[in-house]
Amino acid sequence: MTAKDLLAIFDGDDTLWEVERLYDAALDRAAELVAAAGLPPDEWRVLQRQMDLEHVLTMGMSPERFPLSSAMAVEEVARRHQLLLATELRDDVAKESRSVFTATAPLAPAAEAVLRRLHPHCHLALLTKGDRAVQERRIESSGLAELFDRIEIVDAKSEAMFVQLAARFDVRPDEAWSIGNSLASDINPALRAGLRAIWIDAHVWEYERREAALEHPDLVILDDLRAVPDIVLSTLTGSLPAVEA
Repeated sequence: MTAKDLLAIFDGDDTLWEVERLYDAALDRAAELVAAAGLPPDEWRVLQRQMDLEHVLTMGMSPERFPLSSAMAVEEVARRHQLLLATELRDDVAKESRSVFTATAPLAPAAEAVLRRLHPHCHLALLTKGDRAVQERRIESSGLAELFDRIEIVDAKSEAMFVQLAARFDVRPDEAWSIGNSLASDINPALRAGLRAIWIDAHVWEYERREAALEHPDLVILDDLRAVPDIVLSTLTGSLPAVEA
């Protein structure tokens, strides 16, 4: 096997760039507005997350979902406490929540260095999930697009999708790695499809932890990207390097 027989498939959100921190910051700002209006911000935050988990089942990754959950949560908290809700508060909370889709997501530590190290040695693909316009903005602002041989934006990821992507590069599934933060989207379907996988155990919201990690010999767990090149390129020797997760 030569290096160009290898394929590394990367996820985008919360793998190469940090999106969940944008959500956290937006919730913090919105909670300040809720508190200033005399409503309990902690109660609002809990309800917002509950509603958002419910709405993802019907709205998926739509950029309208998160601000809608925020607005509906503040309406419900005001009702519970029998306080008159100002339309301005509802709109301001939704506006803060909507900002996550226009703010620039910072790159994950070592993201660019990892891709640049792998780029001369193996095929690189970006397989990222979400609203197309939002993902295109994040890819462009990341400055990483030139490092990928192929970029695909999808609504959801499946086992068949990983197999098809490997086939596009004429790579066997066991010569391909999926690297991502979501067990349900990036890791488990890739392992079931016969790929190897590196789970970046990053800061993510509850929805991305809806599945447990599969017990699998081809699964490596890390807390950041730095060791990814050594692990991927170790496929050539058949011996994984020692890593500190």
